[in-house]
Amino acid sequence: MKNHIYILYILSLLIGFNSCGSGGNDGDIIPPTPTEFTKDDLIGTWEIYHSKKDLNLYGDFYEGFRDPEMDGFRTKFYKENSTYKFTNYNPIQEVVDKGTYDVIDGHIVFTITEFDGRDTLYTTKQNVTNLKLSDGLMYVDYTYSLVIGGQEYKISDIRRLRNIATAPGAHPNVDKIMINFDDYIGTWQVYNYQVIVNGTYNYEISERYLDKPNITTFKFYYNGNGQKVGEKLIYYPAEDETISTGALPVMIIDDVIHLLFKFEVSDVPMNDGIFLWITERKAYTDPETNKQTEMILDKDEFRDNEKPTDLYKVERYLKKIE
Repeated sequence: MKNHIYILYILSLLIGFNSCGSGGNDGDIIPPTPTEFTKDDLIGTWEIYHSKKDLNLYGDFYEGFRDPEMDGFRTKFYKENSTYKFTNYNPIQEVVDKGTYDVIDGHIVFTITEFDGRDTLYTTKQNVTNLKLSDGLMYVDYTYSLVIGGQEYKISDIRRLRNIATAPGAHPNVDKIMINFDDYIGTWQVYNYQVIVNGTYNYEISERYLDKPNITTFKFYYNGNGQKVGEKLIYYPAEDETISTGALPVMIIDDVIHLLFKFEVSDVPMNDGIFLWITERKAYTDPETNKQTEMILDKDEFRDNEKPTDLYKVERYLKKIE
């Protein structure tokens, strides 16, 4: 969900069912004829602005949802001497992996030679379903199989990317509430959770997420160096103790606030990567104080890793308290 033990991104590979969310009309993704392009057509830096994951089990189709934590991952394609190379970056511009690439029958074929600073060697590929060079847009998908509980699931990762030079900030056919960091400076307290499983509200899980009487807050501010940072804090009244992630670098991609991404397993789960997908912001009267303030709605949707046909929709409500 929001705190991930392991985050691995390669443009052509993402395994798992975490963090999906609705949004976007995909009617423009599949062109009527196969996409034709060259290695030179790809040169530039491409950023994910929309991602979803479809699921198929024995012919039964389970529609995917938006995967907002992938927003902001980038792939840079370039030519060095006579070799075509690529480098993948996470939202805070740390290098994930790098290698060489080729174009074969409408697929980008990646040969990864370095991952997380270590030498490696393996090949994978991504299908380009549409490439709109004049608009700076590229649509890709990758379909693979995953066996869970003796059942074979077919998963399709479908992503939209934009060229940051020719289409910065573009997100055609995807509705988003664009975020300005300065508008979120302050402290926001979680006051409600709504967890819906397969269309039915689940009170027990919702209360577990809300975690009363403990109090969860997010704080956004500029640090002493003028950098955008954020913290996640949990106050435990029984011990009168507050646990914080500390100041984490903030990267905003359209309607998603990224607070940190790590590739290694962390001893502190909250440090493994946090994101908020903001779908609503409006005035709010705090019933505890009767004061006028603001609220934001942070959403997440995911499928159960052990039973992928179960769909969880999570709504996290936060109010501004200072």
